[in-house]
Amino acid sequence: MSLMSIEEIKNEIIQRGITAYQISKDTNLSEAGINKILSGKSNNPRKTTTQILIEYLKSEEKDGNSEKNSKVLKGFDDKDFNELKSKLSKLENRIDLLISSNNVLIKAVEKLNKKFD
Repeated sequence: MSLMSIEEIKNEIIQRGITAYQISKDTNLSEAGINKILSGKSNNPRKTTTQILIEYLKSEEKDGNSEKNSKVLKGFDDKDFNELKSKLSKLENRIDLLISSNNVLIKAVEKLNKKFD
């Protein structure tokens, strides 16, 4: 199961009837992010997210019940996860800002190119 595509992961989650809420509760991935994957709005999630989902499905397969899976990533407590979540959120905001800045620069360059053509 380690070489699953995002489509296979999505189909497996849907086929098993697992909700985004269940996954988020057990893995500390955001429910909104999982819903984006399941709805197809996010077709290229981070490798870490994909790996967490694969590990979740593996553990779900073994246990047969997500209630038994208090955490997929063992060795991290809530404080660790909250700290990582906070750092990830800040990084995502920075990435979004960089993407926006890049788009603005591209448009400015395109305008300049049109003026000099």
